[in-house]
Amino acid sequence: MSAELDREAWAASRRLGLGGTDVAAILGESPWKSPMMVWLEKHGQAVDAPETTRLKRGLQLEQLIADEWAEREAVRVERAPHIRHPEREWACGSPDFIVREGAHLVGVLETKTAEVWHAKKFGRDGTEAGDGTIPAHYAIQLQWYLWLTGAQMGWFAVMVGLSEPVRSLPMPRDDAFIATLVEVAGAWWQRHIIGGEMPEPDGTESSTRAVKAMHPLATNDEPVALPADAAALVETYQTASAAAKEHEKRADEAKQRLCLLLGNHSRGIVGGKRVTWSNVAGREGFDVEALRAAYPHVFEQFRREGKPYRRFSIANHKGGPQS
Repeated sequence: MSAELDREAWAASRRLGLGGTDVAAILGESPWKSPMMVWLEKHGQAVDAPETTRLKRGLQLEQLIADEWAEREAVRVERAPHIRHPEREWACGSPDFIVREGAHLVGVLETKTAEVWHAKKFGRDGTEAGDGTIPAHYAIQLQWYLWLTGAQMGWFAVMVGLSEPVRSLPMPRDDAFIATLVEVAGAWWQRHIIGGEMPEPDGTESSTRAVKAMHPLATNDEPVALPADAAALVETYQTASAAAKEHEKRADEAKQRLCLLLGNHSRGIVGGKRVTWSNVAGREGFDVEALRAAYPHVFEQFRREGKPYRRFSIANHKGGPQS
């Protein structure tokens, strides 16, 4: 079976239950996925998240990180299969690796990569993973996998940059925490997947993508009478937007004053902070209008139109409620 088909089968299986990253999302701890997005995915409407270079390289480095960690710890690691709980069919997960000593399962290993400037989010090598030493969504993910596998011990193998050895952060199983995860996740599954109730949007970029996936383009230009409580949402949007513009203006003013203080210097120091206004090379580009005028046939040959989208705005309405 090809890797592409394996990936498709894995994705199809994940839609039938809640995995470790899903549980972190429904608890509001995921920086990438909202409860609304989880709901949409489980109802069969896949929304492709942008595949970043960092994400792609992280996947490519998983085996390398695991092998370095296993050699140092004198254990054997193997790719974990997709796991489904024998009693709760809605609970599933795909750990990165299973850890074995001989044939004996001793734990679960999750591999992570981090940029050097994010190193402080992770504890030093050998420190136990917990508050302040591992991001919360990773901790939830690993505890979920410990529950699914029955293992008593988990580890994070973290590659920070390329110059330092892989960090090993052990995390023992926490049955009280796991019990809370299972209870919350089970109730969420019953309410939102079995019951069909859509979670509320939460203002994250993930929820924005979910809303756009549900209603990508308008198909009816007739005005619709919104419910009375939508007026409060309009007021919230306008008030928050005005406040954001004011905050942005204040930030710009402070930036302008700092630039004047820096003058011709690229860096300045104050109160333990380094302020930088550095030179950046100009970006290369094309004069589109000149290209169109000089080589119209070439321009038309390579012209591409973007995908249609919807623009949101609020303005005063002078007509009747339905006009």
